[in-house]
Formats: sequence, structure tokens, C-alpha cells
Amino acid sequence: MLLRQVEVLLAVLQEGSFTLAADRMEMTQPAVSHAVATLEKNLSLRLLQRGRTGVQLTPDGQRLLPHFQKLARTAEHLREEAARGPDTLSGKVRIGSFPSTSIHVLPHVIRAMAEQYPRVEVLIFEGLPD
Repeated sequence: MLLRQVEVLLAVLQEGSFTLAADRMEMTQPAVSHAVATLEKNLSLRLLQRGRTGVQLTPDGQRLLPHFQKLARTAEHLREEAARGPDTLSGKVRIGSFPSTSIHVLPHVIRAMAEQYPRVEVLIFEGLPD
């Protein structure tokens, strides 16, 4: 069983058709059909009921759907974590500032920071002392 086959199956379910899933995944419709058929063959189960009105999960498909969804979520988290790399920071930075500093100093600092740390969101709070 390949992750791509699971992703294709989930796309077919979300789109309600093999053709729409193929368009979404930038695949041909026969390739989508083949991926689902191969997944079903590898599991020795029929997962989808194909009909004129679209596709529906079989009872076996319904039983396994939460596992397919969990697998897809885990793979997405893995991709996100790998894309971050060991030196990539992410999160939020909150800066309290005076209006004059916000206008003259912070734009240069924030621009440089955004180039080096694109996953960091900067929030600026302005105020004057009472």
C-alpha cells in the first residue's frame, strides 16, 4: 500500500468522482482508477462502490476511512516538518513600539527578519506612555 494510493482514494471521496479527483490531483482518470484498484487489491477489500451517481464507501471502506485520514494527516505533518528544516523558526513575535519607531526603524528590521525567517509572524503594538 502506497501513501499516494490513499491520497487518491481520499480525493475521490472528497470530489465524489474519479474524473474530478484526477483533475484535482493533476492525474489522468485511468491513473486514478488504477491507484484505487491497486489499493483495493493490496488490501484484498473493495473500498468503493462505483455507480452512475458517483462513488460511495463500502462497509469495509467506511471501517478503514478513519485510518486512511489519519495516515494522510500524519504524512502532511511530516512534509511540513521536513520543509521547516532544523534552522527554520516559526511562530509569532510581538513588538511593543512607539509610533515614531514603528515608522522609521521597524520597517527595515521587519523586512530583514522576514527574509531570514519567513515563517515568523510579526505583530506590532503601538502606544505612547501615559
